[in-house]
Amino acid sequence: MTVKELQQTETTKSSGVYPPVYKESFSYAQEHGEADVFRSSNRLNDACSTAIEEAIRDHFDGMRLDDKAAASVMEEFGAERIAYVLAATVL
Repeated sequence: MTVKELQQTETTKSSGVYPPVYKESFSYAQEHGEADVFRSSNRLNDACSTAIEEAIRDHFDGMRLDDKAAASVMEEFGAERIAYVLAATVL
C-alpha cells in the first residue's frame, strides 16, 4: 500500500474502513520502498496507544471501566489496530 492509499483510507474511517496495520519490520519496509507507510502506520499506533490511555483515564472510576471507553477508541482506530497495539503492549 502506498502512502497516498494510506492517506485516502484514513479519510474513510467514518464508513468503518480503517488504515491497515503495517506489520513488517522497518528494515523490510526500507528494502521494499515502504518506509513512509511503515512510519504512517507507526504514528497511528502511537496515537492509538495514547487514545487508549486517555480513554482509561477518563472512564475509570477506581473500580470499573465505563463501556464508553472502548467505543470511542474503537470508532477512531478500529479493532485491528487496537488489538495490535494492545498485543505489543503486553509483550
